[in-house]
Amino acid sequence: MIATHALNEVLNRREQWTLLEVEGERLPCLITYGDRPEANGYLERKLPKFALLHVDAHECIVGPVFCREEIGCPSCFLKRRASNLREHEYRLEGAPSRLVGDLQVPEDLVMECFGMLLRKRRRPGLLDYYRMNGNGLLKRLTFWPAERCSNCSEGGKPDDAEAFAAAFREKAVYPYGDSYRKEGASIPSDVFRTDNTDSNFIVYKDRNTRSFFSVSTFFRVNREEKYGMGIGSTTDYRASERKSLFEALERYAGMHPRGRERTVTCASFNAMRQSGHVTDPRLFIRDVAGSSESLVPFDENGDLPWIPAYSWSSKALTHIPESLAYYKMDQNYSGGALRVYKGNSNGNTLGTGLLDSVYYACLELIERDAFLNHWYLRHAPPEIRPESVTNGKARYMCGRLEQLDYDVRLFDITMDTGIPVIWALCFGRTPDKFAAYSTSAAHPDPEKAIQNALEEMLLALEYYDTHTGVIREKAKRIQQQGVREVEDHPIFYFLPEERHHFDFLFGGGNVDLMERFAGYYENLRYTAIDMASETSGLLDRLKAIFGDVILVRQTPEGYTHLGLEVVKVLIPHLQQLWFGEEHRMLSRKRLEQAARFWGVTPGDIQHAPHPFP
Repeated sequence: MIATHALNEVLNRREQWTLLEVEGERLPCLITYGDRPEANGYLERKLPKFALLHVDAHECIVGPVFCREEIGCPSCFLKRRASNLREHEYRLEGAPSRLVGDLQVPEDLVMECFGMLLRKRRRPGLLDYYRMNGNGLLKRLTFWPAERCSNCSEGGKPDDAEAFAAAFREKAVYPYGDSYRKEGASIPSDVFRTDNTDSNFIVYKDRNTRSFFSVSTFFRVNREEKYGMGIGSTTDYRASERKSLFEALERYAGMHPRGRERTVTCASFNAMRQSGHVTDPRLFIRDVAGSSESLVPFDENGDLPWIPAYSWSSKALTHIPESLAYYKMDQNYSGGALRVYKGNSNGNTLGTGLLDSVYYACLELIERDAFLNHWYLRHAPPEIRPESVTNGKARYMCGRLEQLDYDVRLFDITMDTGIPVIWALCFGRTPDKFAAYSTSAAHPDPEKAIQNALEEMLLALEYYDTHTGVIREKAKRIQQQGVREVEDHPIFYFLPEERHHFDFLFGGGNVDLMERFAGYYENLRYTAIDMASETSGLLDRLKAIFGDVILVRQTPEGYTHLGLEVVKVLIPHLQQLWFGEEHRMLSRKRLEQAARFWGVTPGDIQHAPHPFP
């Protein structure tokens, strides 16, 4: 290591380390070069604090400053930069730049940048740095490591069971039917700023403002070609942008155990059972009706990856197979070859704490369960008279849908949980419209349930309205080949000859909204609730119906620094959402429960693919 005045000499000797004198502090500095493989020499040194300087033909990166026990390291920082599609990127995969001749960086400016990084107070979980491009433009940016990579220090192992127990000891009071989100939770504006094309988690955004604001936020997983996406659609742009970002973050955490691979235990079910802290996966597997070749048969003596979870019935730690919680593991991940279950994002929710995350995950599961039970048993729900819906936003969206040449119908499909669930159905008036399109939503406030279902409906039908010819041809192919993907399910019902599957909905009579939900309008809408008590009460009702509720904390460590939590809620025998015939699921036990709840005799099960979008 040498002194600071010889920084350019160090670069021209292509040395990996130097020692800087910055703000009276001796700061070790790791140097990486654009034409060399990533240097992992810092792993052996185990320095408590060091800086990064990255030099390439078209840029110089000053920082971040890393602290050993904190999240983030040069490996995940450089990997994020390499994975992103950045502005003016000229390098192809496998074709790095070549650094020829003497290397020169503006030493005084580099040292001043390091000084500013040290002077500014560190924000937990966020790593600031400077980027100088070839034209001398200097920009301060922020790297947010979502999770610890394999080269980061291990950190502490999360105690998820205690985290759930602590969450239910919290005191937070909200008006009934409120968002139940912490108002103080906010994301620093520079974390996902759009002009950070360098190390941003977000790759790009797509915006649609035809009648209300819709924002799609895209992220990328490593160098995989497929992108993840979150969509937000409301009548307010900022709310749409926030909702879109939250959904993207939710999906990123729910697909794969981000930084939580170290919590996995590989063992057989019989071996796990000896510990007494395990949930029998057959509670969920027996509802699988498809024949996916990507799954392995469950064997009590075969090794599987198990992850910690929280059983609501026992209020204690349990373990479940990893594939019950994560639905799209990264390429080449070992757990992906040992899946006994193929789920999806149903029951995955991001929130501003564990309580609201669990609550909204339950609402999502309740919504899909009610929708599918009505569909499979062809049970006729009461239809809500349109004139009884006085919510201004709901009436506006109904008007927009009618302008698109659709008739709008609303049905109350609330079941035994008591949470209002609304099924919105649109019938096209002309052959170039969907014959039938469905959405649904659950919310303690029935008007918000209606509004949420209509928002999703309007977003979808305005999008599809731009290319109905293509949709018609795809629907015909689906008719011949069967449903294979998520979007196949609603598109199949573009065809007029498939509209008859919805005839069962029109035998349940008509009701006024306020009369149907009199308990809410007369009492609940004016009350305040304690969030812990409200969530506990909902979980108790679900436990009474289904036997148990399994809570899985999926939160990557980086999310906690933004005040965010992610959970997966699993409920045995609840009707599960599925996409594609090979992943078909059906809980006959739940259908028997539903028939008893309605006081009917179960008839033939509807085997036409569900229309859920």
